[in-house]
Amino acid sequence: MLLEDGRVIAWGSNSYGQTNVPANATNVTAISAGAQHSLVLRGDGTFLQWGGIRSFTQPPSGPATAIAAGTEYSLAVVGGTVQYWSDTIFLGFYLRTPSDLSGVKAVATGENHGVALKNDGTVVVWRDAFRDCGDDNMPSGLSNVVGFAACYAHTLGLKNDGTVVAWGWNGEGQNHVPLDLTNVVGVAAHGNGSISLRSDGKVITWGQNLSGELVVPSGLTNVVQISA
Repeated sequence: MLLEDGRVIAWGSNSYGQTNVPANATNVTAISAGAQHSLVLRGDGTFLQWGGIRSFTQPPSGPATAIAAGTEYSLAVVGGTVQYWSDTIFLGFYLRTPSDLSGVKAVATGENHGVALKNDGTVVVWRDAFRDCGDDNMPSGLSNVVGFAACYAHTLGLKNDGTVVAWGWNGEGQNHVPLDLTNVVGVAAHGNGSISLRSDGKVITWGQNLSGELVVPSGLTNVVQISA
């Protein structure tokens, strides 16, 4: 949790020290939680990571503008390019970001794939070539994207007209976007499920619901942000 004064609070499983927030985690502007590690971005463009991640590949040194923590790797936007570093030498090798990728303003991570949102509203997805992940069936010519989310093996894109597109693995219906879904202002993804927030504060979900995570509480209204 990111507080107004730039401090961070963390809780939950701490088997890898991922909730042991360092004392110098101050002036934080963005946070991201990986499977076993935590990553934060500070106001001066530097970042901190702690928990179960080691760096087999070198973390970026330049000031970052966006971050995303994955399963065993992290991404940062530095000078409009995407930099990665990994806890697993093999994942760090196979998940290498495209060398010509530029003009990026935001990033997201799945288990075995990375996603970048460019300044021109287009999306680039790259993957571990040896595993199924979130670039399958990506819509051709996708543009006007203003937000996105990724998890496990699927990806969601929010367009500037309030509609949602989804692609990747669809074994649990996580890419079956409701046909009447409009006026969306936010999206989130978890495991094999998808979540959207409409401009009227209503939350819409679809996909796998193993633990009741997609059952929206009755009477829930005035929602302003979602995460999963």
